[in-house]
Amino acid sequence: SDLIKNAPKTDAFVMILTVIIVLMTHNLAIGVIVGVVFSALFFATKISNVNVTSEMFDETLHVYFEGQIFFVSIDSMMNQIDFNVDHSVIELDFNHAHLWDDSAVNAIDTIVQKFEAKHNTVYVKKLNSDSRKIISELSQINHGIIIMSCILAVCLWKKVMSAAVQLSKTDDTDQSHYNKFYL
Repeated sequence: SDLIKNAPKTDAFVMILTVIIVLMTHNLAIGVIVGVVFSALFFATKISNVNVTSEMFDETLHVYFEGQIFFVSIDSMMNQIDFNVDHSVIELDFNHAHLWDDSAVNAIDTIVQKFEAKHNTVYVKKLNSDSRKIISELSQINHGIIIMSCILAVCLWKKVMSAAVQLSKTDDTDQSHYNKFYL
C-alpha cells in the first residue's frame, strides 16, 4: 500500500494494470507486455518536453531547440515556432537538442521548408554527431544548409590564417596590412 502511495502515479497505474491483466488472462507474459508498453508510453510522454525559444540579433532570427526531439514531441515543438517571418536569415540551433527518429528529421525538413517558402535563408546549426548522421541518412532538405556552417567555418579559418601569414611576412613599419586584417 505504501509502495503504491509513494510511487509516481504512472508507475502505480502500470503496476495495478499489470496485476489486473495477469489476473484476468491468467498469463503473466501478457500482463508484463502490457505493463512494458504502458511504461514506455508514459516515459516517452515524460521526456517529450521540447522548448523552443527565438530571438533576433545581428539581423538574424536565432531559433533555439532544447530537449529530445522524436515522434511524441513533434506537435509541441511545431506549435512553439512562429513561421510568420519573411525575407530574413534564420539559424536553427540544436546545441541543446537531440534528434531520435525519422519523425524528428521530417519535422526539421518541414520547418526549413516553411521558412524557405517565405523567402528566408535557413541554416541548421550545432547538431550533435548522432543527429547529423540521422539527418544525412533521412533528410529531404538540401544538405548544404547543414554542411554550410562547417564549410564557412573552414573557409573563414583559412582566410584568417592566410591573412595572419601575410601579416607575419610584412615589415612592421607598414601598418596598412594590420588595419585591413582587423577591419
